Amino acid sequence: MKSFLNAEGRKRIRSVQAVCKNHLILLKTGGMKLLLPFFLLLHLSLFAQERNSEIYRELFHFQHPAASNLKLVQTTNVHSTARTVVDKDQPVEYRFAAQQLLLKEITPFLSFSCGWDEVDDEAGNSRIRIRFSTDKRNWTDWKTITTDEHYEKTKFSFVSQLMELDASFRYYELNVSSNLHKKGNSIQQIFLNFFSPGKSTSLAGRVTNNNSSSTTNRTNACSLPQPSFVNRAGWGCSQVWSPSTTTVTHLIVHHAAGTNSSSDWGAVVLAIWNQHTGTNGYSDIGYNWLIAPNGVLYEGRYRSSTDNITGAHFCGTNGGTMGVCMLGDYTNITVTTAARNTLAQLLAWKACERNINALATAFHANSNLTLNNISGHRDGCATQCPGNTFYPDLPAVRIDVNNLMNGTTPVASIEGLEEFSISPNPVTQSAILQLKLNTVKEVQYRIVSADGRIIYQSPKQKINGVWREELKALNGAAPAAYTLQLWVNDEMVSRSIIKQ
Repeated sequence: MKSFLNAEGRKRIRSVQAVCKNHLILLKTGGMKLLLPFFLLLHLSLFAQERNSEIYRELFHFQHPAASNLKLVQTTNVHSTARTVVDKDQPVEYRFAAQQLLLKEITPFLSFSCGWDEVDDEAGNSRIRIRFSTDKRNWTDWKTITTDEHYEKTKFSFVSQLMELDASFRYYELNVSSNLHKKGNSIQQIFLNFFSPGKSTSLAGRVTNNNSSSTTNRTNACSLPQPSFVNRAGWGCSQVWSPSTTTVTHLIVHHAAGTNSSSDWGAVVLAIWNQHTGTNGYSDIGYNWLIAPNGVLYEGRYRSSTDNITGAHFCGTNGGTMGVCMLGDYTNITVTTAARNTLAQLLAWKACERNINALATAFHANSNLTLNNISGHRDGCATQCPGNTFYPDLPAVRIDVNNLMNGTTPVASIEGLEEFSISPNPVTQSAILQLKLNTVKEVQYRIVSADGRIIYQSPKQKINGVWREELKALNGAAPAAYTLQLWVNDEMVSRSIIKQ
């Protein structure tokens, strides 16, 4: 049996202070000889939490089809007694008996992630499905487990996307189809990781930094404060270890591809940490920073006395990068104004600290690519991250960051303004301005060219709720960078627009 902690994973500090419950079933002939040492390793690799969190994990082995302790209720193309594959040119299907989740209390949600190994490491030769029940009688529809496009150098051939499930679930059923490419029964083992983040036992952990970061090695005049953030204790992790450092040259933006709404974003961050450490085998959460849709910034990977920590987020070429994850899925949904503002402030702070030109490109030695200094995950990896809706907005984010660094056009939050978006951006013809206000406000906007000319100015009007307007003035505008200045009563906030 191979080690379940890779080189990075073995760096973890061992602690048994967490209030966690662990259950592991090793389904393999002779597996009991291996169960005890692996259980101890799993147990000792858990960290102290500021939450009453619980973990339930299972490992299914398929390397020996005749294993008598596999709890099968239905098979296809498998001999009923010997449990050997009947026709090696046809798919094989296993359906396992319902299993109970041995978790004392699930709150505020149940998170689930999965890792599996294939003989040839070929995606798509196996399909894993899972369904859930509160009472073992009424079941959800089968959910196909999909590969996480964010994973890199994990302890398994493939790992799944993180699922956030209803806290009422207490049972699950697993269905596995293999040999779909008719190249043999390729699936070897499946690891299931169920996690309850638990209730927060403390509201401590919010940190406010009003001073700019160190200017010892800075060659520019830019000086911006580090944005306020929730530290690791604030979201439930007091893990301490010795991470590796790097010289940050590129700022990489991600999306989590998870839920866009939550009553406890700290629990979401903790669930991602559990997935990264428990399923992927990373030594810590992969991102350096995470931003919730409400604009709250969360400290990610353990930093100790420096902010320039090597993460695990950029296709295994993490040197020279800082990774920022926008919590949520931005494939079809627009990033909130609050989250976008926080992102611009965070990137501007780091760009100031490292003297990074927000509008320029530079060679990234680790990936051997020339990248925008502020790039999306997909710029260096085969992924859609940070989402088809948000990725086109990165040129405007770069301009906002540059403006912040130069002391112009500050990104601000205006009371009552819940949403301020321009889509699409960049734009080829026209775009839609969308606002959402939670109270009646007088609104006016204007579009200004890079040389200060007013392209269009709207009349003043009172708005409440969701309001949309087509920016027709951009239809005939020349390709260039423009600024939309929005006044809400007497307060102004701006957005950059890229016309292509």
